[in-house]
Amino acid sequence: MIADTACWRGWEDNLCRSQPADYERNLRLVEALWEEALLLGVLPQEDAFENIPVKARAERVFMFRDLLVLENPNPDEGYISR
Repeated sequence: MIADTACWRGWEDNLCRSQPADYERNLRLVEALWEEALLLGVLPQEDAFENIPVKARAERVFMFRDLLVLENPNPDEGYISR
């Protein structure tokens, strides 16, 4: 167990700052985690609403439609305004 967590966090931060980000390594890591999740069967189905009737899916879309609309006083900025 780490007794001095502040010291550990400082060391970790310094280590992260001293090493450049490696995009290819990070991508390989994400792909490996994805493959593991597929093998374990923990990813959701492609269409989680596949067995729900179309009408129920449409109702769900309309229920949450208002959450997707952003209020913006200046519609020239490209946001959807009400």
